[in-house]
Amino acid sequence: MKEHLRHSEKASEAKPFYRGFFAKTLLKILLSAAFFLSAITSVSAAWVEAPGEAVVIDGNLDNARREATDDALRQAAIQSGVHVNSQQEMRNGQLTKDKLDITALANIRHASVVKEWQEGGFFKVIVRANVEEKTQCRAEAGNEYRKTLLVTGFAQQQPESGSLGGIDNADRALASYLGKQLNTRSGLLVFESSQYRLYDEVVNAPVAETAQRTVTKAVHVAKDMGAQFVLSGVIRDTSMHDREAMDTSIWSSMKRTLKMVNTNRAFALEVFIHDGFSGAIVFQRFYRLDAQWNLALNESAPFGSPAFWATPYGKAVGALLDDISWELEDALRCQPFMARITKVDGKKLHFDSGSNSGLRPGDKLSVYRTFSFYNADLLLYTELTDVKATLQVDQVQPQFARGELMIEAGRLNVQEDDILVAW
Repeated sequence: MKEHLRHSEKASEAKPFYRGFFAKTLLKILLSAAFFLSAITSVSAAWVEAPGEAVVIDGNLDNARREATDDALRQAAIQSGVHVNSQQEMRNGQLTKDKLDITALANIRHASVVKEWQEGGFFKVIVRANVEEKTQCRAEAGNEYRKTLLVTGFAQQQPESGSLGGIDNADRALASYLGKQLNTRSGLLVFESSQYRLYDEVVNAPVAETAQRTVTKAVHVAKDMGAQFVLSGVIRDTSMHDREAMDTSIWSSMKRTLKMVNTNRAFALEVFIHDGFSGAIVFQRFYRLDAQWNLALNESAPFGSPAFWATPYGKAVGALLDDISWELEDALRCQPFMARITKVDGKKLHFDSGSNSGLRPGDKLSVYRTFSFYNADLLLYTELTDVKATLQVDQVQPQFARGELMIEAGRLNVQEDDILVAW
């Protein structure tokens, strides 16, 4: 706990303040201890039950149910551990700042309401949730800046399977949905360019060799768009579980009427994040679910449309994509902040990040040279070398900034396309 105190010259005048100050401090210590005890009993992933409640306003039970469920999910996350950060400042014997931040250290992977009821003017629920511990990163400068992420179009391995119901537009609609979700996260600055396709050979994604024999096109796309990371993926499967479920034959129609067929539909997705400077994969994960597709043969519900989200299949896919967006944010939060040098002029360096990323005059960034080399298979790789120099930012624009080195950039062999880093 950080405390910044200025003692009053008269101790007798300060006594009332100190009694209140120490009482509040003791309360916070006890609160922190309680949270710590709950945290050390948690495991990395576990099922927990938590209560939640909300006031019923004007008889609106749906809204009360939603707010009570949200409250229960917050309680479930807190049960699995929290980070408590307290800051207090004193000025002329007066408490001018008293801030207590509580951050849950868990993600809710899956959840269901096991009980709900009304009691007085409250709607109450009990939720059973699968809670996964968040990855913790060092709270240093790199995590203070918004990292730029370019969202590209998603390839479809079996595009013909998306023709049923008209969800074959998922390649761009899915990218758009994820981009909007990620852009609400405080640590990311997201650009959508779903017209880009990183993979010509979908089966082998995320590895894609270019004409220049680089491992991926991500480096070129990232440089063109000024992005630190590139998000891409492949929709592996959207087929029906029972291939006869949507057959046009009389027998299949009869089986559907009698509910003798499995109308579940698959959704298999593989997601990749490439580092935009080296092309290295920093995140890769495969997801799959099966959910009911309850539309008739002649009905259409394009991916991302209100009709799509209203189906059981769309609801399940939407929940999965929301979970994925949180996972992606966690993965990138632990990555250092990087920006590309765009201009070198003596001691002055311009680079392609600015106030939109949270940079301010006076910030300091480490300078790294980029070095390209070919491995034994003649594939091009990029290595970063720390030149042990620091740039201090002196001018910031929304999308770019400028800073100054202590010595001439030429003496360090620092050039355009080299990198500035905040760890």
